[in-house]
Amino acid sequence: MTTISGDLLVTVIVVELMVLMVGLAVLMAHALYTGMRRRRRDAALRAAGAALQSALDDPGSTPAVLGPLIELSPRQQIETLCAVATSLGGMQRQRLAAFAQELGILGAAGDKCRSRLWWKRLQGARLLSLLGTGESVVPGLLEDPNPVVRTEAVRWVAGHPKDPAVDRLLAMLGADHLAPFAVEDSLIRIGETLTPRLAEHLLVASDDALRAGLRVAVSLAGSALLPPGLKLCESEDPEARALSAELIGATGGEAAVEVLTRMVRDPEPKCRAAAAQALGRLGHWPAASSLAELLGDRAWEVRQHAGAALRSLGSPGMLFLRRSLSSDDPFAADVARQMLDLPDSAIRGI
Repeated sequence: MTTISGDLLVTVIVVELMVLMVGLAVLMAHALYTGMRRRRRDAALRAAGAALQSALDDPGSTPAVLGPLIELSPRQQIETLCAVATSLGGMQRQRLAAFAQELGILGAAGDKCRSRLWWKRLQGARLLSLLGTGESVVPGLLEDPNPVVRTEAVRWVAGHPKDPAVDRLLAMLGADHLAPFAVEDSLIRIGETLTPRLAEHLLVASDDALRAGLRVAVSLAGSALLPPGLKLCESEDPEARALSAELIGATGGEAAVEVLTRMVRDPEPKCRAAAAQALGRLGHWPAASSLAELLGDRAWEVRQHAGAALRSLGSPGMLFLRRSLSSDDPFAADVARQMLDLPDSAIRGI
């Protein structure tokens, strides 16, 4: 059996301690260096951000004010511009884009949008969106094969609603199954200026495109959307009829009330429910008797919306609900009891 002398054991321990101490010293030195570097970087970013904000606040300032920003690396310049851009709008956003142009950042972002790598195209589109520019390159990304890039371009259009790009969004309704909600959300964000073109789109669209267009129309509910909404209440597609009932209910008017009153007898439960809900929201009390007939409907959704609509009509509706408590139809009596017992806050949620 081999034995280790005491001197050799002491030597081994000393060497191990020295290695440990050197390792600790290296780690501490690295931590100090990293901390100092981070502090210098943060200070440089703060100085650059302050210089950029000062330049934006003073329309008469010159590019020389941006000295601290110019000294940063391209990545740090982009980081600084993006941090400032999130809180800007109007003329300040335009001035920021001008500064980005002078620094060459806009050109770099445009080059990224043309990259073969999808994540670089995404970076470019996001940067141009933040800077409020990109008219020459971002619309082309609406045809991008990558859904993430395409979604970013779709969102960009909401802030730049130019005719060709908006027309492309309308064409994407119901067709882009990888980014459907982004398309609808961007069109809704465009707002009232979209309604005339959306009305034209509804008259020629079909299937998924029609249903998606109607969902957008319900959110906008402009007067220009009433004629196609009335016409589409006669669609062969039950979902389109239900959405159209919701649309004309949000738009209002005598023609809408007349169509909705007929629709409470639609063969499809979802359409009857939508018509009942719309009449309740319009507050059309003469429809109370028609709504009361739906309390005995065999579809729970229809009974629920009819009861909530009657409750929202005030005294006329409450009268029909109380009468239904003694109805021979158990469905009607049950839903009437539920609607009368519910608090107003719960009724508004139906």
